[in-house]
Amino acid sequence: MNDHEERLRFQQAIDRRLSGLTENPFLAQRVIEAGKGESQKMKRKLSASIVLAAVLICMFIVSGAAAAKLGVLNLFSYGDQLNEHAAGGVQRVAASAKGSVIRYTVDEALYDKAGKNFALSFTIENLTNEENLYVLCESISFGGEQAHLRSMNNITEFILPQGTTEGAVLGELPEEESSKCEMIVTFLRPLYPYVDMPYETDDFRAAAAQIRESGGIPVEGDGMIFLEEMYEMGYVPAFTASGLFEIADRFTFSFDLEPGLLDDTKREYSGPDHFTFDDYELQVLSAYTTATAAYFRIAYITSEPPIDLGKGFGPAWQLAFDVPGFDAWTGNAGGSWEDPVQLEDGRYMSVYNYEALDLFTQPDTIQMLLVTYDETYMPTVHEEDAVLLSF
Repeated sequence: MNDHEERLRFQQAIDRRLSGLTENPFLAQRVIEAGKGESQKMKRKLSASIVLAAVLICMFIVSGAAAAKLGVLNLFSYGDQLNEHAAGGVQRVAASAKGSVIRYTVDEALYDKAGKNFALSFTIENLTNEENLYVLCESISFGGEQAHLRSMNNITEFILPQGTTEGAVLGELPEEESSKCEMIVTFLRPLYPYVDMPYETDDFRAAAAQIRESGGIPVEGDGMIFLEEMYEMGYVPAFTASGLFEIADRFTFSFDLEPGLLDDTKREYSGPDHFTFDDYELQVLSAYTTATAAYFRIAYITSEPPIDLGKGFGPAWQLAFDVPGFDAWTGNAGGSWEDPVQLEDGRYMSVYNYEALDLFTQPDTIQMLLVTYDETYMPTVHEEDAVLLSF
């Protein structure tokens, strides 16, 4: 097995495990994007392999590059590599509010209408250096419709350190077009001490209940507060009604962003759309890139319907996208499968929808290749059939 196969096998194993995270969609979207409404009913599930890696990469990039004061462009940089096309869309926001313990400032933004995403950078100043404040971003919305958050650093569900904290967030714009953004951010003061939950337990709810009965606030290993009411009441009401916290500060920001700064970066693929191989065919139904995102809709055509490896794994194939010459070209990407349909000639067509955000470069050429899996989940990377798509 070569390095590429080993990496794909590892990523796919994470993907299949995370695809079942449905108990709390609001929290799960930190790692995997949940369903997106009526138009998505045909989709089987979202691939989280690269999404998980993206969360880890973005956390590393933002923390490591903070001293460089790149602001929102932290999300679009990797090491010394900076997305110059995205840099042209940075706009100052400077929406700021000061409370009794916190000053919160939204510094910069990117708004990519064609790329269907946005990014914000912000600064949190702990004015009194109070310890153990818990940060909740209640919502980020555009035109009153909630955005889907994809890459985050210091945005929500973490214990605020003393001093000044910088952060950034990237998310998907709602379908209803609007460049008016509203954020609601709450800082909670714990009324009881934090207590780490046991690393291994068969019943998290029972373990959390025991901690609360003994006068503590249960904290999971990643620093998130565990509240069982969250599953019945919802995300924000669980915290405000728990009796474990009081509100220290709460801010609502509303600001308008300029929507057209990145419009001219959209590049549609217009090359050959059919690629025929020994036992399958790939058809490019649509593909385009912008300064911050790339979207592909690719048909996989075979004589027999693709194998489905069942719950927790799903279709035994996917498409991989790489940029020649770059170790990493995106910080947040994944795909979803549509159910196969039989064509008039008797063959079967399955469609893979792939999206990449947090682009570290807007590529001129992208390599696409098929990856298939056997019953033991072992990948076969069809490198001999690699296709180069030029934009």
